[in-house]
Amino acid sequence: MPTATIASLLVLVSPELVATRQYLLNLMPAQTKPLMESVGYSLGVSGKMVRPAMALLTAKALQETRFSHQAPLADEMEAVLPEKSIALSAVAEMIHLATLLHDDVLDDADLRRGQATTRFQFGNKLSILSGDWLLARASQTLAEIGNLRIVRIFSDVLAYLCDGEALQNEAAYSLEATTWDYYNRKTFGKTASLFAATMESVGVLHGCDEPVVQALRQYGESFGVAFQLIDDLLDYTQSSETLGKPALSDLKQGLANAPILLALESDSLSLAERTALKGSIEALFQLCNPALAEETTDVLSRQEALCVAIQTAVLKANAVEDTQKLADTYLQQAEKSLAVLPEHPAKEVLKALLAFNQTRQT
Repeated sequence: MPTATIASLLVLVSPELVATRQYLLNLMPAQTKPLMESVGYSLGVSGKMVRPAMALLTAKALQETRFSHQAPLADEMEAVLPEKSIALSAVAEMIHLATLLHDDVLDDADLRRGQATTRFQFGNKLSILSGDWLLARASQTLAEIGNLRIVRIFSDVLAYLCDGEALQNEAAYSLEATTWDYYNRKTFGKTASLFAATMESVGVLHGCDEPVVQALRQYGESFGVAFQLIDDLLDYTQSSETLGKPALSDLKQGLANAPILLALESDSLSLAERTALKGSIEALFQLCNPALAEETTDVLSRQEALCVAIQTAVLKANAVEDTQKLADTYLQQAEKSLAVLPEHPAKEVLKALLAFNQTRQT
């Protein structure tokens, strides 16, 4: 399902998504104008709201088909489930936006989804403060939801996010440190953990039995890993204009992603070609590492030449196709996890989201 049709795909929960956006806008820090403007801008350029949509779709399926896997709920709890589901979806989006605000500062990013980042518009300090503010409001919202296990789930996510960022920083500009073990831990921490927590929390909120809760968590985690893998391959197949950020940006930031790891072990390249690829990556890392090199016209020209050589080798190694196959494996795992949900149109949309993830171009 192409990205262009994501809005039509989510028609089933469009009223709930509108309510989630309004929930977020109602939290605006109106007493502090610079912070209000910065947070407001961040909310205005937020993306597809995939995490809230997943939460709301799952909630709709569970709320409208109360079934044997769910524990009975008191009438008063049943009555507030829709409201708490909106709040939970808002928490997922607030944490996601906060990580983007912080990441853009760490990465010196000026563009995201083709639009100026908050740090570019308002500066690093306000970008960091806006992210901190969103995390604070997410914590307040979790307290209002009033489920201790859900608080713990999202608290773990914040730790995973920090761990993933620390791992990425540790391995930056070092091909030797970039192993599959590192990649998997980093990917779970920075990307998959929030998807997993969002889905797990919906199951907990609706009183599902533990096997159902864990299956929902597995859907989110597998979706998240696939999401990162697709992001990785798009870095090699899409233009800067399509991506809304510089192409090969991971490489220029010293990050060897899945296509690189797959290319370096591919039988489609000779030993000499793999050795040359490794040498090109290490040379690029040295040129791009701000601690080692300066940005001069000559350096930038050499960086671009190395990027072309690396991209050519990655494509020759069929590493993009292999990355897609790896992503497809995780998407298949995610679809199997949905077997725990009752039959409902929302369940079919959750399946369609897997197709959207598989074929998206941004």
